[in-house]
Amino acid sequence: MENRKFLFYLLYSALIEIREEAYNIGNKKIFRLSDYLHNLPLVLENRGESEHQIEEIVQELEELAKHDGLINWINQIKESLGAH
Repeated sequence: MENRKFLFYLLYSALIEIREEAYNIGNKKIFRLSDYLHNLPLVLENRGESEHQIEEIVQELEELAKHDGLINWINQIKESLGAH
């Protein structure tokens, strides 16, 4: 297995386990965040080669964040990085 694929799958697996544990202990915030992000490593592995593809992924995440009530969290992260 190539290292790049391994690292993406490692992140994916960790987010799945975090999501499961958050569900088990009733931590809704951590559950929502890990549920929202758990597929991102695999999406990046499969579609994250060019800057254009990265922009599309960010737009898709923002749309999903609006639907899931996480857009404020996304905007706070972007602001902390100086992104607009």
